[in-house]
This record gives sequence, C-alpha cells and structure tokens, in this order.
Amino acid sequence: MLNNFKAARIRQLVFSLIILFAFVACEESGTVGAGFVDESSIVIDTISVSELPFSNTDPFTGKLTNSPVGSFNDPIFGEIEAIGLFKPSIILGDISNLPVDVKTVLRLNVDIDNVYGNQTTDGTFKVYRVGDLWRGSAIRMSDDPEILTASGGPIVSSEVGEFRYADIDTTGFIELDLEGPWRTDYIEYYNSDAEDRDSTYRFEDFGLAIVPDTDVDKVIYTRFSTSRLILIDEANQDTSSNIMLDWAYDIDLTGGNSPEGNITLSNTFNPFLTINFNPVANQLSNNNFVRAELVLTPDSTSMEASLATNQKRTENPPFRVQLGPSNDIAYDLGFNTTNSIGTIEEGI
Repeated sequence: MLNNFKAARIRQLVFSLIILFAFVACEESGTVGAGFVDESSIVIDTISVSELPFSNTDPFTGKLTNSPVGSFNDPIFGEIEAIGLFKPSIILGDISNLPVDVKTVLRLNVDIDNVYGNQTTDGTFKVYRVGDLWRGSAIRMSDDPEILTASGGPIVSSEVGEFRYADIDTTGFIELDLEGPWRTDYIEYYNSDAEDRDSTYRFEDFGLAIVPDTDVDKVIYTRFSTSRLILIDEANQDTSSNIMLDWAYDIDLTGGNSPEGNITLSNTFNPFLTINFNPVANQLSNNNFVRAELVLTPDSTSMEASLATNQKRTENPPFRVQLGPSNDIAYDLGFNTTNSIGTIEEGI
C-alpha cells in the first residue's frame, strides 16, 4: 500500500489573525528632507480595507533547519499529518568495509522544547522506505513522495525501524536500529568500489521516511542536519558516524474551522495575503509618509478556547513581507532577505 502526503514548509505550522491597517501620514505638502520632522505636524490616519486578496504558492520543503513529523487535529486549522524524509550519506569513515552484521543506528535529533499538539501523550513513529526519487533541493508542496508501508510494496516488509516519543532523552536525541532489506542494500552501496557508486546511490536508493502511527497526537520537529547514522562493527569494536546526505518533509493540512470574522494564515504560504497599497494610499489627501504600519491582531480568546489544557500550538514566527513583483514568490518568501519583517509586541 502506498501512502501519499502533500508537503508544506517551516517547522511552526499555522496561526490565526484579524487584520487591521494603520498608516501614518504627514500633514504638510512639502517633502521630508534629511533633517528632522516637526512632531506637531504629524497626523495619524487609519484606513479601512474592504478586500483582503488571498493567493497560494508552491513552497520548497527540503534542506530546512527543522522538519515536522506527526499528526494532530487542530480545531481551528484542521487536521495535520506530517512525515520526514531523509537519506544517510555513504561517506567512508573509520570502518572502510562494513561487515554483513554491522549495526545501523539512527541517532535522531528532535526539538523537545517545541511540540505542536498534545503535550502529555506518547506515540509511535515508524520508519519506512520511500518508493520514488525526491531531492531536498527541489522538492515542493505539490510533490507526493510514495511511502512503502509494512502492509505492501515488496514481498519483504519495507518497515525499517520505529521509536516512541517517550524514549527521546532530555537532550533531544533518540537512537533506533534501522533493519531489514534497507540495511542490506545500504551495506552493499557502502562497500561498492564502482566508480559510479555515489551517483548510483543517489538515484537508485530513495531514502527513508519517518511516519506517525495511529496513536500519535502531536507534531514534533526533527533536525536532520544534526542527526547521524551510526555504524557499529561490534566484532572489531569499530564505530563510524555518517551525516545526512539529504532531507525534506511532507505535510497535509485538511479541514479547519476559522472563527467568524477571522481569517487564518499558514506559514505553508497557503494562503498568503497579496496587498496592493496604491488604492489605499490614494484615499489620503497627503502622500508624504513618515511611516506606514500594517497591524495584525491575533484572536487570542478563540485560539486559547479551542484547545484542551494539555494541548499547545507552537509560537508564531515573525511575519515575512516581500515587496513585489516576484518571479518566484515561494522562493522569495522562503529564502530571500525580506524587505520588511513583522514582530509580535504586547499581543499585537
């Protein structure tokens, strides 16, 4: 059986906002020079905006600092299902040739201070083989990697390992054995002396996926850049450590129920707001702006009332603002230096 998931980006998933707009204008018609502005001549205007146009994009989801993994049904933002994709490297280390009985141990790093969903439950996360090619440098939200589960795929099970959330230690690490046919294949790639070994491994082995089991009621954030594949040759008392060659994540958000009078925004960029300030500015009698502010007010009452006492959302990230036009808004929002950035001050 193949499980399909849609992707998104950034470790913190979603937040809810009421939108208000405030603009600051100068009363005088003269231009503002390099000196100072008489504060007594500055007036504040608030302009109402009747339309908030939404747009969607197709964000990149690979090679980011944090990758969400888990499942949680948020009463406002909907049901969240997230998987993490990763692929260990095959760089030769302290063990030049792996014996057939070498232990392959994933040392996974998790941000234990940032958990979205149920804070008190446990939950099982399983590792499966991926069934098709993906690349962290190119994977987007619209891509649907195929995950080979234990109930289908090859005759031999595609399940590689599993761990419990409760077994993550106080430093944020969990170690689990990676077994099955994947281990055999990895050893074969590692020991190969073919000139095209690296390229063959990149294009013929599709890596692994961490998938939440049915008892998971939270989303955790993995850090593949600081995770390692530990190779242990117990007979010769040798140990080697390999970094991750590639990683990404894949998310599906469905449903949700926005409170009346509110809008919901997601840092998956689906949707994001596209605002043309020209019609707003034309409503003002004076165009000599000292400062313009976009004020966004979270509906804290609805946000808090929608969760049980043992549930929690991650903190809101700063707002990213990109001045257009843009040839690739997904890339600009995700990676370019922003023209402006928003912060949360005193709940606003």
